[in-house]
Amino acid sequence: MFWSYLRFFLYLFYYFEAGLFLMVAPWSDGWEQNLWLLRSPGLNHLFLSGYVRGGVSGLGAIHVAWGVLEALSAARAASKTPAVGSG
Repeated sequence: MFWSYLRFFLYLFYYFEAGLFLMVAPWSDGWEQNLWLLRSPGLNHLFLSGYVRGGVSGLGAIHVAWGVLEALSAARAASKTPAVGSG
């Protein structure tokens, strides 16, 4: 039972952490000073576009929303499950 809870917690942690990273990273200085972007000016122009940055941030928002929905779903399922040893 412990491993099930731990696995679910790590699953939720991944969704929140990855989502927050994807929402913040495109707007940070590290995004503009990426080694791949410095080597190719064509990609630099594309990835510094507000559309691409917004799209990546949108994927992050979807990750966070998915994590919230999974947490709510698990809480709802736990409230419907009878306690062990009760009636």
